[in-house]
Parts: sequence; structure tokens; C-alpha cells
Amino acid sequence: MIAVAFITVISQHWISKKSVRADLEKLNKQMKSDFENFNSQFKYDVDKIGLQVKSDFQMKMKFDWILNVRKVIADLITTTDPEYNTTIDRRKMLYLINQAQLILDVNNKDEDKLARLITELGHVADYADTRGEGSVDEILKVQAEIISQTRIVLKEKQEANM
Repeated sequence: MIAVAFITVISQHWISKKSVRADLEKLNKQMKSDFENFNSQFKYDVDKIGLQVKSDFQMKMKFDWILNVRKVIADLITTTDPEYNTTIDRRKMLYLINQAQLILDVNNKDEDKLARLITELGHVADYADTRGEGSVDEILKVQAEIISQTRIVLKEKQEANM
């Protein structure tokens, strides 16, 4: 009877140990699978947030660029407007022209055209200021071309944002 009890206890111990091990392995596999799923979801979320931050940053940079171009062109038109100014502040005009040239990308055909028109406005306005009122129409014509070209460039940038 003692032998039967001993064999029963040992077999119960062996079966329990085997059952616990199987459950432990099953639990370990489940935890490993859950961890891998969590890890891949976490990486996906981090990548998604990174792309969103990058997109937001690029959109802000384009928005700031558009605001800068608008301000520089508006100030340049105002500074060189012969109907508004009796004399042209050459220092301010040159500053604004240089600022516009630095903002614009000469590899983009529309921006390059705008940059050339801005340079032309500088030459025409400087020449008109030194020789008198003879070329007011010329200045106004170049200003109108700059405004038109600026609209094209800004529209292109805004559409690239969407």
C-alpha cells in the first residue's frame, strides 16, 4: 500500500510538473507574442508620429516661406513705387532685393523668373531715381509683372502644400 501511495504521489508530481511546464511554456509563448505585437505596434506608432511631425514641420516651413515672400515683395513694391515715394531709399531697396534673391530658388523656373524681374525692378528704379520721372511707367510695368509672377509662385507653393 505504501508502494502504491508512493507511486501515485510520484506520478501525480510528475503529471503536475509536466502540466505546469506546459502551461508555463504556453504562457511564455503568449507573452512573447504579445510583446512582439506591442513592439511592432509601438514602432509603427513612433514612425507615424515621426512622419506627422516631419509633415507639420515642412508645412510650417512652406507657410513661413510664403509669408516671407509676401512681405518682402510688398515692401519692395512699396519702396520702389514712384507714386508713393518722391525718392527711392536705395539702401532699403537693395536690402529687399537681396532678401528676395536669397529666399527664391533659381532652380525653379517660376521663382527664377521672379528673381530676374526683381533685379530688373532694382535697375529700373535706380535708373529712374537718378534721371528723374521719365520712367515711372517702366517701374509700374515691372511692378505689375512682379505682382503677377509672385501670384504664380505663391499659388504653386500653396498647391504643393495640399
